[in-house]
Amino acid sequence: MTFLSKEALEKIKQERAARNEEEPEDINALFRELDVKIQEKKQEDIEAEEEYNPFAEGDFKTFDPEKK
Repeated sequence: MTFLSKEALEKIKQERAARNEEEPEDINALFRELDVKIQEKKQEDIEAEEEYNPFAEGDFKTFDPEKK
């Protein structure tokens, strides 16, 4: 356990407050941003699947069991 003097504790509080003013930590905003990125990635994946479908394009070879 670490013991700090009142002056050190006040200095830490002031530095933390100054840092939060520069870069506020809004957890909800970070999660919303993350959700947006996840949704964009899912949409890109869906679009990529729609762009290339070998079964729809006819780009596949069928197996003929009669042919040896």
